[in-house]
Amino acid sequence: MANSVAAQLQAPEMLTHSGSSSSTTANDAALTSGTFTLGLARMSSDNGRFVVLLSKATDMIAGQSDSNAAYDVFLLDRSTGNHKLVSHTAGSATQACNAASTAGSISGDGAWVVFYSAATDL
Repeated sequence: MANSVAAQLQAPEMLTHSGSSSSTTANDAALTSGTFTLGLARMSSDNGRFVVLLSKATDMIAGQSDSNAAYDVFLLDRSTGNHKLVSHTAGSATQACNAASTAGSISGDGAWVVFYSAATDL
C-alpha cells in the first residue's frame, strides 16, 4: 500500500483509509485545531482506531511546547479522542523536536509509528 495521496483538511474533517477494503472515507473525529496534511503509505491502523496526523499546530495537546514552525507527527486515538505528540524530544512528551518531522506511517495493529525527521533531539 504505497499511496501518495495528499489532502489539506480543516478540523474536524478527517480521512481514514481501510486497508481491508481499500477505501478512503471522510468522517468527523476529535480533531481540535490546525491544518493537517495526510497522504502517506498508512495513515491509520487496520481497524481505524489510531490515526497518524501531521500538523504545524502548536496546541494539539495540553502543555505542548513547539517552536520549530514545522510539521510534527501526532497520533490520534479515535476511541478516546486523545492526541499524542509522537515527534517529541527525548526528555519530554509535550516538547516538539527541533526540526520538521514528516512521512508518518502506522503499523496495522496501531502499536508502531515510524516517521522521517530532520531533528537532532529525538
